[in-house]
Amino acid sequence: MSIPGSGASYVNPLLQGWSWTGKAGTGTTVDYTFKATSEQAVDPVLREAVNSILNGISEYANIHFNYNLVSSINNQLQQSRTINGQQNHQSVDLIFSVDTTLAPGILGLTTFPFFGAGPPTESKILAADVAVNATPAELQKGGEGYVTLTHEIGHSLGLSHPNTGESQTGVKLPVAEQTSDATVMNSSFPDFGPDDFTANIRPQGMQIDDIAALQHIYGANRNFHAGNDLYDINGTEVKSRTIWDAGGVDTISTANYSGDSVIDLREGYKNVTQVGPSSASRTNIWLAYGSNIEHAQAGNGNDQVFGNSMSNILNGAGGNDVIRGALGNDTINGNQGNDNLFGGAGDDTIAGGKDNDTIDGFTGIDNLVGNMGDDVITGGDGADSIQGNEGNDILSGDNGNDILRGGFGDDQIFGGANEDIIFGGPGNDYMNGGAGFDIYVFEAGFGNDTIGGFDGAGAGGGVLDVIKISSAVVANVAAILALAVVTDSGVVINFGGGNSITLIGATNVVADDFAIF
Repeated sequence: MSIPGSGASYVNPLLQGWSWTGKAGTGTTVDYTFKATSEQAVDPVLREAVNSILNGISEYANIHFNYNLVSSINNQLQQSRTINGQQNHQSVDLIFSVDTTLAPGILGLTTFPFFGAGPPTESKILAADVAVNATPAELQKGGEGYVTLTHEIGHSLGLSHPNTGESQTGVKLPVAEQTSDATVMNSSFPDFGPDDFTANIRPQGMQIDDIAALQHIYGANRNFHAGNDLYDINGTEVKSRTIWDAGGVDTISTANYSGDSVIDLREGYKNVTQVGPSSASRTNIWLAYGSNIEHAQAGNGNDQVFGNSMSNILNGAGGNDVIRGALGNDTINGNQGNDNLFGGAGDDTIAGGKDNDTIDGFTGIDNLVGNMGDDVITGGDGADSIQGNEGNDILSGDNGNDILRGGFGDDQIFGGANEDIIFGGPGNDYMNGGAGFDIYVFEAGFGNDTIGGFDGAGAGGGVLDVIKISSAVVANVAAILALAVVTDSGVVINFGGGNSITLIGATNVVADDFAIF
């Protein structure tokens, strides 16, 4: 009998088939100590490394580690371990040591005393010894010995080598995932993905696939980081680690980092939050599967931000940022810089902020605002509200019944398919509603505007576009018709005071083409 597998392809290659409970998803307490003649003889660096790793595991998995003083078990240890195959609980479960006599090339070794050097013959672990051949310097976080110790502790809890096919299912992780970005449990060492032998970014604990496997075996700790948390990634710590967040409304921020950063709120080993100018001085942060981080705040660099399936708030700051929403109803703010902002699926609210931005709502009912700068804004599918505000903007509604407002500046506004409402605003604007029944709205001080593709009653077409003009501009429709002049380029209606409408290609207008409001 062995621990049942998981439906997750990244978990099964890590399942050795046994655990301290003999069942999947069941929490437990494991006693541990150190192999030494007295408490004072315990290597303090080993003690610190072991405690750090075990505490980290307890944060995301339902396994508690209880330390037994060396003096309390020393006299019982030898006697209890001479009974090979004994099925009762011994005086201590897990024993750690530094062993410099390990064979050449062996950096660490985990053995199971009740079963000789081999694995348990059933699904329940009765005891385990973990030894590492490492110097005090190597046992510091980021050191070779620290990663080895983490790896061996994984074995003692029921994890296998995911790159060899020795798991209970015989499957391997895909080759691309056999990297320390995803797991510390590969049989080859060191394997640090694109940053081989760069000690500074070696993993600081179990990685994303390891955490998922341990949570499958022992259950997830749903009490850790269950509140509203702020993860400040500021570049002061160079490390590679995985965040487990059990709940709350959370934010990842690189606001205190002045360089370029990547914030990725998606799960998976390919999706990494990253700050640092080079591989040797970089912080890499992954999100464990099931960790839902809602919001992101970028800094003043040229940042990339990726949302997830939740309704995210994604904020840029200074710099030329690329921000991408995903599923969910997202709020995206570019703020300063020439930003590229993409809503993705869902009903999104996107504001470009200062400077020249490119905004695309994609699907959903989106509210898109350019603010200052010369912006390019695309609504995508759905009934969108698009505002250019200041600057010479290009607005495209695409599909859906859209409302488009150019604002100040000389704007180009395209309605796209379906029935759109278009406000040019102040400035000399070009407007084209595209297919569908479109309404063009002109308020006082609109400037010298041009409409392309106008298909009103005067054109004799099947689609009836309408031009609505404020009574502050003209008193009635009869006055509009009196001002209309047919020219070689189309119909020109000049209201004076720097306000005119040119209907490109039109040869006639009638009363039904206009309305006063």
